Amino acid sequence: MTSSTTRPARKPFKTSRGKQFGTLRQIFDDIWWAWGTTQFMPGATFPRNMTVIREGGELVIVHPVLLPAAEQARLEALGPIKHIVRLGDFHGMDDALYVERYAPRVWAPPGVTPREGARVDTELVPGGELPLGGAALWRFEVARAPETVIHLEREGGVLLTCDSVQNWASRPAGCSLLGGVMARLMGFRGAACIGPGWRRACEPRGGVGFGPEFRELLALEFRHILSAHGPPLLHTARKELRRSVERAYPG
Repeated sequence: MTSSTTRPARKPFKTSRGKQFGTLRQIFDDIWWAWGTTQFMPGATFPRNMTVIREGGELVIVHPVLLPAAEQARLEALGPIKHIVRLGDFHGMDDALYVERYAPRVWAPPGVTPREGARVDTELVPGGELPLGGAALWRFEVARAPETVIHLEREGGVLLTCDSVQNWASRPAGCSLLGGVMARLMGFRGAACIGPGWRRACEPRGGVGFGPEFRELLALEFRHILSAHGPPLLHTARKELRRSVERAYPG
C-alpha cells in the first residue's frame, strides 16, 4: 500500500470512563485480554478492550484500559509495561494515565487526534518498526481518520483491530441494556461486525468505499480477531469477516 497523507486532527468524542470492568483473561500463550467501559450518556455504556502481549519479558499493551487496583496489579505482575499501542483515531482514553504511571513508549498511526499527556513516540506505518516480533502493520489507506490493523503470525494468525472490525455476535460484557439498544439501532450486530460508526465517520463518500481494502485484508492468513470492542473472536474470524464484507460490499 502507498503512504497516506496526514489528516487534520479531530476533537475527541465527549465520553467518559465507565465504572465497569472485566478481569484479565489469558487468550493464548503470552496474550491476555480485558475489558473496561466508556459512557456516552447516563445509563449507556459500551465496552472497550485492551490486548496485552508479552514480548521478551516486557508487556506491549494495545488500547490500554486502566483496571481497578487488584486487576492492575495482576497486569503488572506479568512484566514491565514498556509499550502502548493505539491502532485507531477514536481511542486512547487511558493512554495518558499509562504514560504517567509507567512511562512507556507510545505507538500510533500518523495523524491521530492528540490525547492529553500521551505524545506519540513512534509512528505506526506499514513496513516500519513494531514493538512485536512476527507481526506486520496493515492500514486503511482511504480512511478519513487513521485506522490500522496488526497481523500477528502466531496461533494460526491473529488480527488486532480497533474500530474497523468488532464482535457484536451478542451484547458484550460491559454494554448496558440501553447501550445495547443504541448499538443495535446504529447497526452494531454480528460477529466480525464492520464498525458502523467508524464507517460513517471514516469511509470515503462515493466510490467503492472500504470494499477493496477489506478484500485485501482477507488475503492475510488469520483465525482470530482481538478487537477494541466485543469479546475475542476465536477460530472462525476469517470466515466471519468474509461474511461481513460480502454483506457490506456485495458484488
